Amino acid sequence: MKDDLLGDILDEMGAETFRPLDEPDQVKRAALDDVYNLPIGDVDPSPFQPRKIFNQKTLDDLAQSIKENGLLSPVTVRRVGERYELVAGERRLRAMKSIGHEFIPGIVREYTDEQSHAFALIENIQRDDINCIEAALSLRDLKDNYSLTQEKLSAVYGKDRTRVSKVMALLDLPKEVVDLLMQGDLSQSHGELLCNPKLEVEKVSHFATVSVKNNWGKRHLDEAIRKYINASENPPLPSVKPEVPGWFSDLSQLIKSRNESAGRAVKTKFDNKNGVGEVKLSFDINEVDEFEAAAKEVVDALRKVKEEMLKNQEIPDS
Repeated sequence: MKDDLLGDILDEMGAETFRPLDEPDQVKRAALDDVYNLPIGDVDPSPFQPRKIFNQKTLDDLAQSIKENGLLSPVTVRRVGERYELVAGERRLRAMKSIGHEFIPGIVREYTDEQSHAFALIENIQRDDINCIEAALSLRDLKDNYSLTQEKLSAVYGKDRTRVSKVMALLDLPKEVVDLLMQGDLSQSHGELLCNPKLEVEKVSHFATVSVKNNWGKRHLDEAIRKYINASENPPLPSVKPEVPGWFSDLSQLIKSRNESAGRAVKTKFDNKNGVGEVKLSFDINEVDEFEAAAKEVVDALRKVKEEMLKNQEIPDS
């Protein structure tokens, strides 16, 4: 279905999608009639590649799969001068290079710059792991540069027209929020909530930052936005949780490990109220002697952490 759609779109643009070119003698033919074994050093990445982030772990997994099973799907290239330029399959090309292959199976097609660009955009949109901002950018490019209708954009993206409109609307968010979505710090669901027209631009950025810092899920963000919008006047904005200092993390770990080894459960909590830090400890103990032992472990742990901080000149001696 998707391949047929891609072919239809490129046919409309005048692409000759299935006729391989006559290649030089030094290019060895592969088993399939329209697939060539191309010298991997002669294949350049596509200048139209819309994908900006490649996960190294998945590239390593793909390389291992190729080692074990071979390359199951050839790349697609076009001739540019005396070299080849990738049209589709950059992950496969990178993986093949990483394991030292000299040749890569490829289909050679006659594409103009415009057709190669469109192919790259469409292939990118159809990725299973595509980021919502990458999808939005590709959809916008297809709409602006190739006059694709909303219906055809919907078919390319594999989602209904409402979803197409929602994902493209993410590009209207402030740049810093778009960056958080691109990096994966915020999900598409977060982004759609932040598109609320009742939120002023600066408030959108504030809610986005607080959501990331406080590790809010979609429901928490939704509730916070609703509470802010429904407030009568001068509604308070949510704030970022205080950052736990490194020394407290070290102290907390030391206190827990020392007490847990003796069978005592200890909970630690760091609060920052009005700029003043406060450490709270909760002991699950029943006897006075147990409390005394636990308190001693706390004091000893605090002394050890302070000594380390002094050694590293993180706090002044006092």
